[in-house]
Amino acid sequence: MKLASFRDGTTATWGLVQAAGVQLAAPALRKKFPALRDLLADGALPDVLPQLAAVPLRTADALRFAPCRAVSRAAPFVSRRRGP
Repeated sequence: MKLASFRDGTTATWGLVQAAGVQLAAPALRKKFPALRDLLADGALPDVLPQLAAVPLRTADALRFAPCRAVSRAAPFVSRRRGP
């Protein structure tokens, strides 16, 4: 199981990618967390996983996966302060 961001036609979305298919975030989840980054920054992943697991599986054929970004850009909360 992996989390990923992608486009479903013209809609930017995110969800769970599994060997059997993809479970897209429902519109209500995307309204609260428009991007996967928002979900992770809020620390809401444990609460959202059961909701994603309830969504029917889809094939990834119509999805276009978003490119990966460097970890340092994906984690702005990491302190870059130097010294004691």
